[in-house]
Amino acid sequence: MLANVLKKCKKVDVAIEFGTGCGLLSLIASKIAKVVIAYETNVYAFRNALKNIKLNQLQNKIFVFLDEGINCPQAELIFMNPPYLSDLPLGYQDVEAQNWYGGPDGVRIFLRILNLISRKLTKNGKLLFVASSTQNKPILHKALRMYGFSWEIAVSKRYFYETIEIYKCTKNERTKSDICRL
Repeated sequence: MLANVLKKCKKVDVAIEFGTGCGLLSLIASKIAKVVIAYETNVYAFRNALKNIKLNQLQNKIFVFLDEGINCPQAELIFMNPPYLSDLPLGYQDVEAQNWYGGPDGVRIFLRILNLISRKLTKNGKLLFVASSTQNKPILHKALRMYGFSWEIAVSKRYFYETIEIYKCTKNERTKSDICRL
């Protein structure tokens, strides 16, 4: 779903992906961005992304870093599929759970990076991310407002126990009255 929304975005100079995994979304973003910078903290996913970029001969267009992206540059487009599930089934409380567990409310991982995103996204820049109906939406929406984002649901689809949504957010200027309303 996120790939389809990415394909419809306007052309940009710089796009950033946080949590690139195997790099598939960065490969797709390379069609609309002059440069894609991707960050991954899992060494195995990082290596996989590097291989996929090399296989597609995009080493001069997509740059992958084994890093959280704290020092990333400004970008007109940032996208991610953050961990968003709020339940940890028994037996899944291991390192692999970090790939999908978003904390007890499903938004903790995303909230940790939202401050960085708000500083690195250019004014009127776009943020695309995957969300779930299982997440605590009041917390998510309050945080988006606090960091100066307006949003729409670009697409949603109902699955067995949840609805998956792609948020398309626009970075606006925060005003004192916006902050006071929080």
